[in-house]
Amino acid sequence: MNNFNTVFLAVKKYCGDKGVTEDSSCFEAISKATKIPLNRLDFYLTTLQDLGLIKYSITDGYIKLTAFGKKQERLFTE
Repeated sequence: MNNFNTVFLAVKKYCGDKGVTEDSSCFEAISKATKIPLNRLDFYLTTLQDLGLIKYSITDGYIKLTAFGKKQERLFTE
């Protein structure tokens, strides 16, 4: 599975059910689950945000799925 799918599925798993997660522990959980360091996670999250799947801010400490993101199961097929 590519890293974009991995990060997206981790966001859905750790943050999706909560609506808006205003807690930095979600970013840490995503980083740990995907084995992507926190300092590189921003690249993937920004791309997912540009695709309209999530809204997030590491500095403000929130992440949420958009309505479009909630409907998606994965981004790219293998």
